[in-house]
Amino acid sequence: MIADSLREGVEAGHTAIFDEGEELAVRAGERGVHVLVLAGTPLAEPIAQHGPFVMNTDEQIREAIDAYRSGTLLGDSGRGHALGAAS
Repeated sequence: MIADSLREGVEAGHTAIFDEGEELAVRAGERGVHVLVLAGTPLAEPIAQHGPFVMNTDEQIREAIDAYRSGTLLGDSGRGHALGAAS
């Protein structure tokens, strides 16, 4: 869930998105605090997600699930399975 207003703070389990030039201040409570800060350039491409799988299309998600279920997600070499690539 994305926080509507950062003035009140961000509750546990919520997400805050900052724009360029905005600042982040963290104050730990009695039990401490865990914060995950990620930064990056927007992908500007479609995103499909199901469970731990994140791809560009639903078809790629189905291929990944099928490969996982058949035990071929990592392929024979263990270096990864090229989903959607010609065999």
